[in-house]
Amino acid sequence: MRRVQLAANCNNRCVFCAQSSPFHAEEAGCEQFVDQLDEAEVMLVGGEPTLNPRLEQWVERFTAQGVRVGVQTNARLLGREPERATRLAAVGLRRLEVALLGSTAAAHDYHTQVPGSFFETCNGIRAAIAAGIQVRVTTLVTRSNFRQLAEWVRLAAALGVLQLEMRSVLPFGRAASRQRLEPPHELATPHILAAIEQAKRLGVECQARGASEDDFSVSGVEPTSRLLSIKKMAGAEQVLADCSTHRPAAPRTGEWSPA
Repeated sequence: MRRVQLAANCNNRCVFCAQSSPFHAEEAGCEQFVDQLDEAEVMLVGGEPTLNPRLEQWVERFTAQGVRVGVQTNARLLGREPERATRLAAVGLRRLEVALLGSTAAAHDYHTQVPGSFFETCNGIRAAIAAGIQVRVTTLVTRSNFRQLAEWVRLAAALGVLQLEMRSVLPFGRAASRQRLEPPHELATPHILAAIEQAKRLGVECQARGASEDDFSVSGVEPTSRLLSIKKMAGAEQVLADCSTHRPAAPRTGEWSPA
């Protein structure tokens, strides 16, 4: 899968963002790129791709070339304008990857540094699912949210999400000093396990991944089973046994409200 940057700016200011300072991306050459693309799937990324006014045009253009299109987004603008999700689905968008950074507004908004972003993201997830778009929800495991992981799974399932992924913090940009953000592995492990068990009970697919190949120097570990900094974790064998992907037996739906 090829990743294509459509925007460098973002409406969040995440404490772990790999882009430590704003910059501007050019769309020059993208038209030619679309015509020459030989990939079966692309992921449109940013910044925040929904800030690009031509997002729907790009999705339609890629789809017309027979390319499956996904968008990596915070979904806030879809939460404000649910009809945008409907329009994106109509031009061929089939997949969103959305970061939900905690099970509460306080936790999520701390990470994004934008008050109100939690409710907009949750509403954006609901809008996308209602439009028929597959949503994969991700989170970065930090010192501020690792105790909420099981509740994060429950919230995502209530929103109707069927695919989840927990990730470790990438040591770039604002997160260059990982010690400030990354929880001690011996403390995080029980909460990661609890989240995986919660996902099993709810019939939701759940994965956990580390930040680098170096985190997974364990013989026989397949990429789909990678867990955050597995070689450093207490109880690593138990985690590996429990971390295989869990797929739902039947579709789930759920309601969510900020109340």
